[in-house]
Amino acid sequence: MIDDEEAFWSKKNIVLGTVAAETPDNDGILTAGENAWGYVRGLTTEDSPDTPMLFDS
Repeated sequence: MIDDEEAFWSKKNIVLGTVAAETPDNDGILTAGENAWGYVRGLTTEDSPDTPMLFDS
């Protein structure tokens, strides 16, 4: 389990304008502007190779 919301936030994405210019507040809920990263859960070798594993905003 990740307890620090900054793991999902990226200062570089603020510079690029892809997320809001606010830092995560570590309240346990990722909200708009706090989350710049994502991943697809449960992928296996049987899934389409076109499915991204990890992506950013």
